[in-house]
Amino acid sequence: MTSPCRLARWIVLVGLGFLPLVAGTTRAVAAAPPNIVHILLDDLDVATTGTMTGTMREIAAQGLSLNRSYVTAPLCFPSRAAFFTGRYPHNIDMRNGGYAKFVAADLERATLAPWLQGAGYFTAFVGKYINDYPRGRTETFIPAGWDRWAAALREDFYDYYDYTMNEDGILHQYARAPTDYFTDVVARKAVEFIDAAATQPKPLALFIHPSAPHGPPAVAPRHAEMFADATVPRPPSFREANTRDKPPFIRFNTFSEKTALWLDERYRLRLRMLAAADELVVAIVDALRAHGMLDTTYIFVTSDNGYHMGQHNLMPDKETAFDEDIRVPLLVRGPGVPAGVSLPHVVSHLDLAPTVLELAGAVAPANLDGRSLVGLLGATPPSVNGWRQAMLVERLPGPTTKPPPPPQPPTAEYGCVTPTATSAVLPEYWAIRSRRYTYVEYATGDRELYDNFADPHQLRNAYCTATAALRDKLAAAVARLRSCSGSSCVAGENVVVDY
Repeated sequence: MTSPCRLARWIVLVGLGFLPLVAGTTRAVAAAPPNIVHILLDDLDVATTGTMTGTMREIAAQGLSLNRSYVTAPLCFPSRAAFFTGRYPHNIDMRNGGYAKFVAADLERATLAPWLQGAGYFTAFVGKYINDYPRGRTETFIPAGWDRWAAALREDFYDYYDYTMNEDGILHQYARAPTDYFTDVVARKAVEFIDAAATQPKPLALFIHPSAPHGPPAVAPRHAEMFADATVPRPPSFREANTRDKPPFIRFNTFSEKTALWLDERYRLRLRMLAAADELVVAIVDALRAHGMLDTTYIFVTSDNGYHMGQHNLMPDKETAFDEDIRVPLLVRGPGVPAGVSLPHVVSHLDLAPTVLELAGAVAPANLDGRSLVGLLGATPPSVNGWRQAMLVERLPGPTTKPPPPPQPPTAEYGCVTPTATSAVLPEYWAIRSRRYTYVEYATGDRELYDNFADPHQLRNAYCTATAALRDKLAAAVARLRSCSGSSCVAGENVVVDY
């Protein structure tokens, strides 16, 4: 239930008419701004999300699953920068880099935190912020817009022990005690922030960003024996028998059974790491419920990118335009969100910033590239045909120590493409993801095209057999979006490419 002081404050504001709404709101927002909790996991693929039984019970079963949710850049830093700013990586020059680049681009004040704080929210962050934070700043630096702050420094937290956190401007060192496990510390701090929010009149905007299940694998002792019999999912793309139709840098031989068994063990470790993240989600729900805040809170659970493990013969990683890497879970529960519903609309993580701002009753900056999802959160969402038709995925290569792939001879299946020579492990690319198609243009001249209706596991590169009309339509979509900004992104994404 709403606290008396919060209720009194919003009665006054309603009487004075101080409850702004975003222009073009497609669904009424509650008179009193809701609480907002955003939980961002790290490297979580859609196929693995179902093992988080507490999350599925408390979030998915009580709310909405957006089944075609994609990231614009399947890599930690550009994905997180795009999320906080609501802008495509090409518009903030954040396709690769780290926190120092974020600071150099003067983006700290152009993020959700100052926007929400300016709208009267109590803002709090805990966990992994922009990669390599706080490079370029002091270790006690707190970015603009945060009332409470608990962020891990540098990237030591990937080991889950022996790391430092900046907690409201004071450095705290964590060692190797069981209670120092990073996911558990993030959960405890998040609950502390909920406790603090319950004592003051402002609505809460809490961002909880643990690093699980990002490697290297590190498991909390209590989960060490879980999932003993689990094996990595083996869809038809696992140990793909024929990759001759794919570009040379992702054309790998089928790996051995010994490697498959090693992947099974890596997968079990991922599940054990996720067990702690699953407990975190449940702890957040329980804390909100204990304070009477749950019914007035929107909770978003998602990931910064997906992850592949053996699909298309690729070893564990991300960054490709395959669905394993760009598709992420997006679960939402909150006031008015129907329970146990799934939607097929194409959504982007760029949409979360305008969505949160509309829910908060704040005016979104005009240069945001995403669109609000508020219209999808109610009982009568817009039709799929009246929604976004496609979105852009983009990548610029960063420094790598990986060796180049072995030389690959030309193949008949890939014979219509004559790319320039490249030694890149994975070159710069621009891709379109619609409901039906995945189309990829590499800077090398290589091309991929998958009909995801006919070929959901993306086994057959259809570029060489596609009609010229389809190729031209998809190429035009890439050209529209790779330089779009703001309203031109929305317009470009609305053009139909599926036929």
